[in-house]
Amino acid sequence: MQKMTTVHRQEMAAGGAAPEEDFTVGSVRDLIKREVTETLLQFKDPLALDLLREGLQRDNWEEKMDVVSLIGAHRAWDLIGDVMALVKTLVIREEDIVHNERIIREIAATGDPAVIPHLHHLARIRWSFSPRRMARMRRLIRELLPSAS
Repeated sequence: MQKMTTVHRQEMAAGGAAPEEDFTVGSVRDLIKREVTETLLQFKDPLALDLLREGLQRDNWEEKMDVVSLIGAHRAWDLIGDVMALVKTLVIREEDIVHNERIIREIAATGDPAVIPHLHHLARIRWSFSPRRMARMRRLIRELLPSAS
């Protein structure tokens, strides 16, 4: 079963129909839930934060990153602690490092000054992987921090 692709979402938004076999009940439900969450965020409804927090608990990393993206796009910084909790400091697998980098890049991409203290905190952490990997993570964080800070 395939999830709905971006092209399919764009076709639906334009009033067209994507091939039905590409939809799963879960993908349609997820799309609707995302749209509802975005609408609630626009109206600053507190239920949106609950839906986002629930999304951060999912097992699928792509779905988690979609939620992190929504949090950043809508500046839902009440959940920044939940997002930062996704960053693993006891890293054993390369996959964890990739996930950490994606989270850090997504949050830093907002350019919002509210995330700067969190990035500074991450820069001071003694990461538990090789010196080369630790240097790579710190370099990433330094690159993402504004030069004036």
